[in-house]
Amino acid sequence: MKNLFLGLSLAAMALLAACSSGSGTNSEPLEISSNSSSESFDDYDGEVEFFDDLPKCSEKKDGKVYYVEDEDIAYTCRYDEDEETGEWVRKKKKSSDDDDKESSSSARKPDVSSSSLESNGDYDSSSSSDETDEGKSSASEEPESSGSEGVEGSSASVSGEMVSCDIPGVMGECMEYPVGSDEAAQLTEFCVSMLGGTLGAGCTASTSDSSVYDAMANTLTDLRDGQTYKTVKIGDQVWMAENLNFVTDNSWCYNDESDNCAKYGRLYTWAAAVGRDEDECGYEHTCGLGSGDIRGACPKGWHLPSKAEWEALIVAVDGSITEYTSSNTAGTKLKSVTGWNGTNAFGFSALPAGDRYYNGRYYDRGISAYFWSSAEGDSVSAYDMRLYYDDGYARLYDGDKGYGFSVRCLKD
Repeated sequence: MKNLFLGLSLAAMALLAACSSGSGTNSEPLEISSNSSSESFDDYDGEVEFFDDLPKCSEKKDGKVYYVEDEDIAYTCRYDEDEETGEWVRKKKKSSDDDDKESSSSARKPDVSSSSLESNGDYDSSSSSDETDEGKSSASEEPESSGSEGVEGSSASVSGEMVSCDIPGVMGECMEYPVGSDEAAQLTEFCVSMLGGTLGAGCTASTSDSSVYDAMANTLTDLRDGQTYKTVKIGDQVWMAENLNFVTDNSWCYNDESDNCAKYGRLYTWAAAVGRDEDECGYEHTCGLGSGDIRGACPKGWHLPSKAEWEALIVAVDGSITEYTSSNTAGTKLKSVTGWNGTNAFGFSALPAGDRYYNGRYYDRGISAYFWSSAEGDSVSAYDMRLYYDDGYARLYDGDKGYGFSVRCLKD
């Protein structure tokens, strides 16, 4: 009985670990069972100790293979140029006993646009990771060839029907597996009884890379993690009226305290703000993002404001802007009433969130606010809009790319 309880507990811990990975970062799917026989991988381009240590899957790393020591598994970066998103895909292993036999996926998330336990359809296990639901960043299994049907070791054939588990308190993540697979059977067994979750017929749209804007209520709900932000229309622009608090690599809470994230949002390096790797767009790297909206860390349908869009906001608030791209009264109108000396005349509600230096130290909370733009200055700087406690200015300035600044997103 003791061994049985231990086995159940370990399985439950595996489920929780799979579901609790943050959105927008490398998020590993559940793997309840694995083939522990002798395996071999192709040559790989990099090696890390843990899955969370993988670099961001970017266009630059498309096709690169990284080996994760802790799992004895290799992952391939698959980047979608149209969506400008990438994911680390489990690289298929082959048994040394039978190189021609495909090992099946024990932890992949197939592409199912509409999942229902009553629906009929064929699940094609040859679907590649590039066909997974739009915007999903979780790692999945990469098939080496088509034609395999079902999941090896399953007690029943696999169809297009899905079973899913949503666990309370874990936002933006949902586990789902094909009905008839061993994973679905174990998910059914553990979801309600051990995890306190809700069993369903596939993951809902709330787990997807999308957002909901309510113009009547002036709210934006980021469905990547379920957070809702206030919004405000100023002139012809619709802004978030709160700082972004979406978890990405190279973003932090002030003083590394979660309460500060809840109040002030997160602080992002410029590369994180524009959704790129540090070795592509970070300090001493010129990346040339080109023209057009740069979504970056923002929810789908929103983007990081350009330098010109920050200038348009200042003009809308103050009526003019100087040749030094500043205004001596717009800052007071953009600042919140609480926290410092603002009037919040337009509902922008800027708080003095401070910043994070490249050396990891935090400064100026209660004194200043810095907001990234998508405009690159040079290899070491990018433009930001900043506000200070002791004057009414709103300034556009070039900040160090390695600093952590706030992000306000603008509706496309």
